[in-house]
Amino acid sequence: GGKIIIQGAQTLAHVEQKQNDHGTSLFIKDLFFNTPVRLKFAKSQTSEKNAIKRVIESFILANPHVAFSVKWDEQEKNIYPALDKEQYEKRIHQLYPKKFSSHELIHFQSDYDDHLVEGFFTTQTANSPSRLQFLFSNHRFFQDKSIHQAIVRAVEKNFFGESLGHYFVFISSPPAEIDVNV
Repeated sequence: GGKIIIQGAQTLAHVEQKQNDHGTSLFIKDLFFNTPVRLKFAKSQTSEKNAIKRVIESFILANPHVAFSVKWDEQEKNIYPALDKEQYEKRIHQLYPKKFSSHELIHFQSDYDDHLVEGFFTTQTANSPSRLQFLFSNHRFFQDKSIHQAIVRAVEKNFFGESLGHYFVFISSPPAEIDVNV
């Protein structure tokens, strides 16, 4: 194990440490400190934080067999205990306990030629900022407009009104058939 301290693009310390715990700990403070090139593209602090939060949530969702502990600012630490592998529905409920009751997530699963698609969606509609729409391929988060549109067309009869609700789709494919750039 080791500890790396970076401040303002300068590595201040890189110290080897005895391994006493399994896992990785990250402590990030002032992420956009002294980065004027990045700042001109930055949105509001809230938007940037939500984008980072989405990435962290994608790791939590895609890996139910891994325990996570996350603390934002001065809030209480959120702990997501490890579950059995592939227990995506339980992980969704761990991550969003106030958003969905157990009967609101509709499960679907299908396989074809060594490809498995498993997912969950809700019939509750959501506005864009609060919409939870996640696509995973072999435990990696990705975004794809054509797959999103296919999901919308497949489940639109289950949504009320014009707006799409939440979905979580997990695709498992033979690794040789996945483009690493996805």
